[in-house]
Formats: sequence, C-alpha cells, structure tokens
Amino acid sequence: MMTSDTRVRELARNRALATASRVRMLETLQREARPLDAHELGRLVGLHPSTVRFHLRALEVAGMVERRVERRGRPGRPRVAYAVVGGAEPPGPGRRYFLLSRILASVIAGRMPDPSVLAGEAGREWGRAAAHERGLHADAEGALQALSALLEDLGFAPRVEADGEGATIWLHGCPFREVAEANPEVVCSVHLGLMRGALSEWGSGLTAERLEPFVERDLCRARVSQAGT
Repeated sequence: MMTSDTRVRELARNRALATASRVRMLETLQREARPLDAHELGRLVGLHPSTVRFHLRALEVAGMVERRVERRGRPGRPRVAYAVVGGAEPPGPGRRYFLLSRILASVIAGRMPDPSVLAGEAGREWGRAAAHERGLHADAEGALQALSALLEDLGFAPRVEADGEGATIWLHGCPFREVAEANPEVVCSVHLGLMRGALSEWGSGLTAERLEPFVERDLCRARVSQAGT
C-alpha cells in the first residue's frame, strides 16, 4: 500500500511532469549528463533563463533535479547549475498528458467551425471552478494577485503590471507551448476563458479583454481591464 508520504511525492512528481517544457528540460539534462545552469539549459530548450529557473524550481521541489553551487575561486557570484537526481525518469504521466492534450486540441480544431468558442467556454468554466475553490471575493488588486497565483499554478511564470485602468499580464513559459503553437485557437482561447471565468467568480469588476499569444518566442501578453469599459 502507498504511504501518505509516497503519495505526496508521487503527486508532486506528476504535477511537475504535466508540463511539456519541464519534460523537455529533464530529458535535456539527462542527455547532456552534466550540470547545466539556467542560461545553458535555456539555449538548449529554447526558453528564457527566467522561465527555465521557474520550471527548475518545480522539478527541484518534486525531487527530480538538484541544485549545485559551484564556486569558481574568483570574485562574483558562484555558478548555480542543476543535475538530474538519480532515478528520475521523465516520461510517464507528463509525456502522456502532453500527447493527450495534442490529440484533443487537434480534434477540436479540426471539427469545430469556430473552435475558439467552445475552448473559451471550457476555459471559463474551468476558471470559475478554480476560483471558487480559493473561496475569494476580491477587489481589483486582490483579484490580480489571485489570478497571478492561479496562472503560476497552471505552469506559467506570470508578471503583472498594474495601471490605472487595469493591468497587463506578461505570461512567460506557456506550459502548453508546443500544443498552443499548433492550435492557438484552442489552447489560447482556453487560457483567456480561464482568466475571464476566474475574474468573474471573484466579483472583482475586472475582465480579461484579450490574450496575444507569442508576442515573443516564449512570451504571451494578456490585457485585463474594468468590465464594461
């Protein structure tokens, strides 16, 4: 029988591997067979170093990679590199979830006249449910903080820039980037719907106006403003 501690570790591992970018990073670390820092790993997997560090933290918490601080014997910060923990294998749940998401997205995109409508509705319902679980009724500032946390739980590395009319949310490291690049009308519509559903559930008076996918290779931009403006 699986113990409580074992179950917690397995859940953390499955959650870490549910993101294709993390699977790719773990595979790259295994293939290179040497510790890599965030810049080196980022160049190999095509992600910004800040995004790489975000995903490495999740893999570290799951016990799949370990941090190694290498002091070079000269002034300056020590090099922080990461290596795979012995026995950490990347396929399993993460690879299966990734393949399933690709299959579902391609089917929806191929058979619906406007897949963004269905995907947006699904995202909205998902967002409402996720927001309801947090039991929050928030003002605009609190809702932006909660939305940032929700997006981070999903696998993004979000950065919120608030202004007098709402906020711009910079989304680094899309956890479904490979699927979104192939079917943005499905994946990106789900994410936009999720933000709309969550903000509505929190009664914040905010809504997500739009989501611009891949304004840079590893960066999307969402605009949040007062509802009705």
